[in-house]
Amino acid sequence: LGRAGSSYRQSLYDRGFSGAVRQVEAEEVAEFFGHALRHTDQAIAANRRADGLYHAYNLLSPDNSGRLSVDRLPVMLEGQVAALSSGLIGAAEAVEMLRALRASALWREGQQSCLLYPDRDLPAFMDKCSVPVRQVRNSPLLVQLTGAGDFRIVGRTSAGQFYFNPSFRNRNDVSTALDAVAQDGFQAAVAQEREAILGIFESKFRHRAFTGRSGTFFKYEGLGSIYWHMVSKLLLSVQEVFFAGVDEGADEAVLAALAAHYYALRAGIGDHKTAAEYGAFPTDPYSHTPAHAGAQQPGMTGQVKEDIIGRWNELGVRVRSGRLSFSGALLRRNEFLRAPAVFTYFGVDEERKSMELPAGTLGFTYMQVPIVYHAAKNPMLRVVRHSGPPGEQPSLTLSVVDSRALFDRTGDIAEIHVHIAPRCP
Repeated sequence: LGRAGSSYRQSLYDRGFSGAVRQVEAEEVAEFFGHALRHTDQAIAANRRADGLYHAYNLLSPDNSGRLSVDRLPVMLEGQVAALSSGLIGAAEAVEMLRALRASALWREGQQSCLLYPDRDLPAFMDKCSVPVRQVRNSPLLVQLTGAGDFRIVGRTSAGQFYFNPSFRNRNDVSTALDAVAQDGFQAAVAQEREAILGIFESKFRHRAFTGRSGTFFKYEGLGSIYWHMVSKLLLSVQEVFFAGVDEGADEAVLAALAAHYYALRAGIGDHKTAAEYGAFPTDPYSHTPAHAGAQQPGMTGQVKEDIIGRWNELGVRVRSGRLSFSGALLRRNEFLRAPAVFTYFGVDEERKSMELPAGTLGFTYMQVPIVYHAAKNPMLRVVRHSGPPGEQPSLTLSVVDSRALFDRTGDIAEIHVHIAPRCP
């Protein structure tokens, strides 16, 4: 497969696109996507860990014999987000994954949220290049070289501590030094021990697993840090699984458990915290929270986008096949007014307006049209127009015509009243 991709890419470099167009049958395209999805689903499933979480990155490494080995980076929050967003994971498995997440090294209890990567202790500066004495002693070649004062591969301090030649940048430098040693009469020893010595070097430095500042910094997307954008992506991915479960008729108890996990994670976002807990003004978006300080690096990051989309999902506002619908599946009862209040908004005509909302209602605007939720057991949707009588229906899905009027901001619709049953406490 790799060779096929390389060959195709090289042909484009050599000749470019032909410009010719041919018709492809829809069934052929669908069949191709079916094959691709089966392979993708298999790959995702193969990365499920024993603890119920998912590996984020695989490291494919060839050796000199042509064999390939697969290693993995430590567990990461983005791996869980990717798995949840893939469409492969159902509501029941998502509940188990979120339970495992709270029990993993990614969970930060004090912030009730998730780290981007697990925290870990970094080696001290003097330990970074050191080679354990036992590994040197297990290598006849290294013992012979260091005993003769030849420090081209490893050196030795006055205290007897061994270390790799500090000029080495990667395994290629080590291999080049071994070639030079072989030419000085150690051909057989180098041939026998090359892979073992290179293995010691790689186990020490793990260059292929280097992830930049995430593995060396203590702020930003670094060790011990919560990266709020990824937490918001996690919340959105949980919503995706939740509503897929609603559409597929998943068990109500499973959906309730998933909703509870969602709101527990949601409570860790800044606008649900005090300033002391957040370490900043709670409704301001911040990039990250390191282990040793409050929220850092303010700015309108991508978190804002996910949180806005997530808020619409909490309200149950969904658009499918060009039609706007409303759902109480993820709606909380405590969002509804306990006492009458005045709702102020700007209409389609950009004029400031207000309306009285009674207790037991919830108001917001969509496309600058006020939507009023009424807590009720029996669903009903009432569309109030600027001209003509209002329309009522038991379905909570608008017609294509009314949906289009909203999307186009025609001003035909004055208000929409939705009698809805919130399912979350």
